[in-house]
Amino acid sequence: MRGCNMRGRVIHVLLSAFLLLCALLLPISCGTAKAPSAGDLKDALEEAGFSVQEGKFGPVDIFALVQAGVFANCNYQNAGAAYMTPKLPPAPGQTAPGTFSDAVIEPADQGLFIDYRIQPDEAIVLAGKTPPKCAYFGYDANIVTRWNELTGKPTVLFGNYGDAINPLVIRTDGPEDDPYERNTMIVMTADKGVYSRITEASGGAGYSEDMINEYPIPSQLLRLGLDQESDTLTVLHRFAYPADTKAGDDYTANPTMSVFRVTPKTPPKPDLYEMPTGRVRGTGNYDELALSPKVDELRKSILKKYGNLVSQECTTSPFGPDGLDGIQEMQDVYGPGRDAQYLETTQFTLANDPDEFAVVYGVNHAAFGKATYSSLVVYGDLQKNGVASAWNGDYTGTAEEYLPGDPDAKYLYVWKIARSSGGDAHTTEVPFNKGVYGVDLDQPIFVGFRTYLEKETRTGPVATELYFDRAIKFSKKP
Repeated sequence: MRGCNMRGRVIHVLLSAFLLLCALLLPISCGTAKAPSAGDLKDALEEAGFSVQEGKFGPVDIFALVQAGVFANCNYQNAGAAYMTPKLPPAPGQTAPGTFSDAVIEPADQGLFIDYRIQPDEAIVLAGKTPPKCAYFGYDANIVTRWNELTGKPTVLFGNYGDAINPLVIRTDGPEDDPYERNTMIVMTADKGVYSRITEASGGAGYSEDMINEYPIPSQLLRLGLDQESDTLTVLHRFAYPADTKAGDDYTANPTMSVFRVTPKTPPKPDLYEMPTGRVRGTGNYDELALSPKVDELRKSILKKYGNLVSQECTTSPFGPDGLDGIQEMQDVYGPGRDAQYLETTQFTLANDPDEFAVVYGVNHAAFGKATYSSLVVYGDLQKNGVASAWNGDYTGTAEEYLPGDPDAKYLYVWKIARSSGGDAHTTEVPFNKGVYGVDLDQPIFVGFRTYLEKETRTGPVATELYFDRAIKFSKKP
């Protein structure tokens, strides 16, 4: 009897454990969310009453487009970053498509445009995976052209009209502190009702609401429509300094993102967004400026090291207006982003001479905590072409030689800019005799600085809270 009771209890325990396991596994097997699929998304949107046209999401070679005469200049692009955009077809029945296409250098892109016109009830939908881990990525909406009544043709403005979606704000299917290589979706539209319809339809394709990013198009500011007097828009995707170079190259060559132009088959009753509220720069923290005495010591040490040469100290100042300034002033602002603060030095020329170079120095803003990523870029002034760069990942330990034993040296950096490094690993070489890919010896150059994303504000820092990067040009004594 004792054995039978024992067997019965064992069977009961095993049965209970089995039933418990089934109960735990049942919601997993039956309730598992559908894996996100851009192909399924297209089908779901069509079933929801939209016409869906698929475009391409890929890199834009600004240098090749300048050489081909598509763009007048390189728009002060960041030499350390890849740039990608949606390339979209015109809307059904549209007779005035975008202004710019890269089909002249990418024949497969024939019929697709880097900039596009959009009706208030249309949407641009990006769906796929975010980039691999990197110093920065962002999706930044811009106005590209606006019709100019005085000239009777579009004027290039190329200005952001709102905040970017960046790693600190993007919604994905992963944790907030790890937004890399995660599923995400971005919906750009001027109509709240259209956004809701797209969001509702997307769930069936595996895109849950918590990974969808609402990106309103401000119809009060922009001139939406499909005729030639309507604005053209674009999304600029920046991707800078991947942690794994091969993964970064693979992503740049084949971005893991699909893009759709979504048009309601039946025009809905308008339900337009108001002007969105922007993120505000500045924290009130001026601690970087307290490093002023140490930066002055660094300057004196640099001048002492190169005391046998003539020194010419450059002035640094904030660079460029915001996109909203460009819209109001009807001027080209060359694609700025609010995730960054931009500074620039005064201009100088640089000979191909080992005794002629510039030394850049100052506060490593990322190391000090005022940015998540900062960089320097050497530009040619005439073609606005960034031809060489370095970033805060390169700066570590570079000020120790000049301030040995100083605990604040870890917050500072020193970097050289020259035509040839001469074996110095802490040097950025400036190419010449390479057309738009370089800056010739007699042409003016300057150094531009980018300081990206202050964590507290989730946008670029304000200039007044930064200790400006500096540069000194050195050359032979006469």
